[in-house]
Amino acid sequence: MWRTISNGPTAVEEAVRQFLPPCQIQCPITEDTQRTNILISSLSDDPDLAREGILQIVDITLERG
Repeated sequence: MWRTISNGPTAVEEAVRQFLPPCQIQCPITEDTQRTNILISSLSDDPDLAREGILQIVDITLERG
């Protein structure tokens, strides 16, 4: 359903940090919380399709960790 590319830990310039949520800056697995929130918000209303989407989001998150 979704495909993301990870090139390692995110390097964030100080000017950009003011726009990122604190949880993203301090995340121990360098998860892109904004991307994850967008993926969650785009889940289907159908419970079976949403379940598959949630499993994919978990897989994406664990691949980065």
